[in-house]
Amino acid sequence: MKVLVIHGSPRKNKNTDQVINAFFKEVKDIILEHVYLYDLNISYCTGCLACGKNGICPIEDDMQTLYELFETADAIVLGSPMYFNSVTSATKVMIDRTQVYWSRRFMLEHKMEKPKLKKGVFISTAGVSHTEASFEGARKVVSIFFKAINTSYDLEIVVDNLDHESLENQMETLQEITHKGLGFFS
Repeated sequence: MKVLVIHGSPRKNKNTDQVINAFFKEVKDIILEHVYLYDLNISYCTGCLACGKNGICPIEDDMQTLYELFETADAIVLGSPMYFNSVTSATKVMIDRTQVYWSRRFMLEHKMEKPKLKKGVFISTAGVSHTEASFEGARKVVSIFFKAINTSYDLEIVVDNLDHESLENQMETLQEITHKGLGFFS
């Protein structure tokens, strides 16, 4: 199984990456392709509507590489910390650029290049304590993203209150996340 892991945090090796690492800690027999959005040059969607006419985004940037990775992945893991009850700006820009898939499937009624439904996981972290409803903004955005790229929303892992208790002190939480990863890929 080929898994595309999209890192949407501007800070490498911090909370979101640590949760992603725990998720994959004991998983075997998969191929991981990691993409760090803040290392890429992805322009925002301009609303030019070209993709609604021909199914192709005319913007030439690193999103072209992501389009190829979306097509070849069997599963997508999207990690993003909570920023104002949603995903980070780089994550949202990438998601907006998947309008091309939405246009192909729903405006042009073309079938996806890879009709097999992919598995999807959303991993999110937050510094402050949140209620379950606090993640709703991100959930809605991620749900539409997964739908656009022909991916089911199979699992969600959210860890909050990290400003007050670091992940290193939450061994039980990290073990639960590792267990979820094993269960997801078994």
